[in-house]
Amino acid sequence: VVDSLSIYSDAVNNIFSQNARLASADLSDTSSPYSGSYDIRWQASDSYGNIEFTTVDATVDVSKYSAFQFAAKAGQKQSDLIVYMFSGPWNPDVPFQLISKYGSAPSTDSWTLYTLPLSDFGLSDTFSTVLIQDQSGNGDSVYYYDSISFISQGSYLKDDHEGINSASVT
Repeated sequence: VVDSLSIYSDAVNNIFSQNARLASADLSDTSSPYSGSYDIRWQASDSYGNIEFTTVDATVDVSKYSAFQFAAKAGQKQSDLIVYMFSGPWNPDVPFQLISKYGSAPSTDSWTLYTLPLSDFGLSDTFSTVLIQDQSGNGDSVYYYDSISFISQGSYLKDDHEGINSASVT
């Protein structure tokens, strides 16, 4: 049994809201989901756009989770992502993580499952926002996201999908 708090799995969990900044997001894309029937197709409309998931009411207790996990696939060869995670209002001084720290950049050929330890973000026991930002600088980048969640130690999803790369640090 995987102990997790889903943010997106075929739909955004109702305790979160989703916002695409300098971008558009199709939350019901069916082109090639990692898991289930849908994925998120995200497209930048300007440089350094992002997709953001924020808690609807205050903060969420994430003390029983040890990692943030998501699957990503790129729509272009030049791709790089940064992940921000914080409690409370936006703070540009919060630690961020380049996705390349956890493996290769998202591939155009297959999904990559990323597992990022929450300890890398300096979170206390609460969380309010996760933001995944395109770092390529292209104003038209496309990414696909799926299976976005907080997970407990030892409950990492297996990469038993065909054509899946794995990137994680534990």
